[in-house]
Amino acid sequence: MDATHQHEKNDVLKLLAIISMLIDHIGYGLFPKVMVLRYIGRLAFPIFAYHIAIGCRYTKDLHRYILRLFSFALISQIPYTIYFRPSPNIFFSLAFGVMVIQAYKENKPWLALLVAFIAHFSGASYGIYGLMLMLFFYIHQDNLQKAILPIILITLTYCAVPRYGFQIFSLFALIPICHPWNIRLHINKYIFYWFYPAHILLLWFIKQGLT
Repeated sequence: MDATHQHEKNDVLKLLAIISMLIDHIGYGLFPKVMVLRYIGRLAFPIFAYHIAIGCRYTKDLHRYILRLFSFALISQIPYTIYFRPSPNIFFSLAFGVMVIQAYKENKPWLALLVAFIAHFSGASYGIYGLMLMLFFYIHQDNLQKAILPIILITLTYCAVPRYGFQIFSLFALIPICHPWNIRLHINKYIFYWFYPAHILLLWFIKQGLT
């Protein structure tokens, strides 16, 4: 797939992930008993994981990529804490994922293990499962069919923990990820970065108004 087509596909997927994430977060804070909203929301993270893998392929500077993710992690942390819980937001998980991919590229397994240790014990969203998802997408980005089986296996393992069982619905994200999109769409790369803290803060205000 050429770079232009890849970026267009990536932007379509990014839009799907943003919509799915918004639905999930609305369900979490405003309609907690309507579980179908949370099921739809399971599509978001695998798509963002794939987006990270592609970003690692095309970025000119992985260190700047990591710094950008950590910067927005800090920007997003207060909105995330007041709306969800006092734990690391998704930007931390994505930054850790880029660090694991960097360790893979540089053949530094000790660094990958160190990042996985930090991600797990810091309580980062999706933990080691999330890191493996991003790594598998990176390794098999030129032949996504090879990523399907390992992703199914690690997802089933993750879902074995009862409170994570509904993550099984995330496997449906493989359908749009593997689909060869031919839709022309361009989304500025900073849209998601700013949308994440902004929409969480807006939902928090709405929740306060309702209560």
